[in-house]
Amino acid sequence: MSEKVGLKSHEKVDFHKEIAIIGGGPAGALAGYLLAKKGFTNVTIYDTGQFKIEQKIEKCPGCAGIIQPKVVQFLEKHGLVIPEDIIQNRLSKESLIHLPGNTNLPIQNERGGAITVYRRPAPVKQPNDIPRTKSFDGWLLDEATKAGASYKRFLVKEIDLRRKKNINKKVTLTIDNGEVIEADFVIGAYGHNALKEDGINILYPEGTAHLDKPTASISAVREIFIGREGVAKLLQNKMHLFGNPTEKIWYAMVVPKDNHVTVSIMGRGNNSEKEMNDIMKDFLQSDSIRNLLSDVSKQVRCGCTSTYTTKSPENYIAQDEDGNLSMVNIGDAGPTRPMKNGIGAAMDSAEKLVGALSQYGFGRETSEIYKNYIDQEYILDNYWADFILKMTDQILARQALLKPTRFILTHHLWPFKKPINDIINLIISGEKPYWQIPLAQITEKLFH
Repeated sequence: MSEKVGLKSHEKVDFHKEIAIIGGGPAGALAGYLLAKKGFTNVTIYDTGQFKIEQKIEKCPGCAGIIQPKVVQFLEKHGLVIPEDIIQNRLSKESLIHLPGNTNLPIQNERGGAITVYRRPAPVKQPNDIPRTKSFDGWLLDEATKAGASYKRFLVKEIDLRRKKNINKKVTLTIDNGEVIEADFVIGAYGHNALKEDGINILYPEGTAHLDKPTASISAVREIFIGREGVAKLLQNKMHLFGNPTEKIWYAMVVPKDNHVTVSIMGRGNNSEKEMNDIMKDFLQSDSIRNLLSDVSKQVRCGCTSTYTTKSPENYIAQDEDGNLSMVNIGDAGPTRPMKNGIGAAMDSAEKLVGALSQYGFGRETSEIYKNYIDQEYILDNYWADFILKMTDQILARQALLKPTRFILTHHLWPFKKPINDIINLIISGEKPYWQIPLAQITEKLFH
């Protein structure tokens, strides 16, 4: 970030401000880690305690966690190397896309394959034959505390941003046991659901803008035990993607994880949890899965339903009566890239906010810098994403469009082969914003 005239880097920045981070997932934990590394001395992460630091997962392995090569490099840039005991599989650099009409399209990622990890555990007892391991979220939270951030296992029920009502002119947090905690600044990293009716209540100063909540839909996830030989033989250590596999499913994914696989589906429309579980049950009996994994109905060990963002909130910054920052939402609670590289996008938003805070403090300049970046890299890009995804859906759903597309893809007609591979890979991996993908192809043609 470039320095602004009249304000040098770190000048007037109070590194002793009390910063409260609500949520200990990838966005919140990384924000705590980076703030501590930048020299902020009073950083506390509040989380509901679905995992503890160093806790072994005792239940289900958890919902799918896919870390793309770019995210691995991003973490290593900040001195964070993912431990081997967290990594379940190092996937092949080749993914396989299953299109309607029994057409398979291999896609290469020149950076290498993604890795799969355990996230937070799902609420089902873990079978004895699935190895217990620490979660990615727990490891990252552990690294934040080692860097100097604090972690407290509290559920925050209310945030009062009305500083002028507080004798110390601070923001107050009320936790589930009724205790009130003070802070100078709040980072919301609480995911999709915290702003719902039974979630966090936020009180705002009169006349100030309120935080919006993201629009989210429900997905379904199942963990299926097929053994290490089955993973190697049936999946060949590749990520398998399904476009429009059934009328009720827009997108599905099968990912190897050690001796089992994770099956995830995203449905069409706003389905309930029960509806998504029924859709998943039908999908596991469909030809799409039977052709890949054979009969898996008796091998399903556990599963969960989770939410994913379909539209980012328009307002993710809250200011006090004087225009200074009171609270900023990051990760899935704020600006993100729907259905694309969620972990990477969450941590990117955390990095950009911390960079602005450490350079410009807690005033209007940080708000402007962060908002300009997010609006350009995320909000506008999501309009492109919506257009591309809808266009893809139309192609897959219409035989008149699908047949010529399938012919071009499967016959690798020159000069379409490499551009098509690169475009699809960039969409899958999330290595570039959607709007940059056509530009990247043009640039490569001009300079290579």
